[in-house]
Amino acid sequence: MLDWFGSPRLRTSQRRITSRSVAVPDVVGDEQSAAEAEIEVAGLTVDTVTNQASADVPAGNVISQNPEAGTSVAPGSRVDLVVSAGSDPPDVPQP
Repeated sequence: MLDWFGSPRLRTSQRRITSRSVAVPDVVGDEQSAAEAEIEVAGLTVDTVTNQASADVPAGNVISQNPEAGTSVAPGSRVDLVVSAGSDPPDVPQP
């Protein structure tokens, strides 16, 4: 069977499927080192890591990521992480 241009048309089972994108892994809640390793295994690069105080997320764990998990991006794309610095120390009144 030929296509519109006279070239042989491949059946679905014969088509070569190539992926030009990868899905960003979900690393929210993971420890920073594990998150970075998972991002690199996916073929992506960790870019900016920002520390932020959080009373809800243990220190050293990922609070958020950009792009979000499941987003399709080009291999080698950069992923930014926000990592918990733990909770802010309580304000202590000065004597």
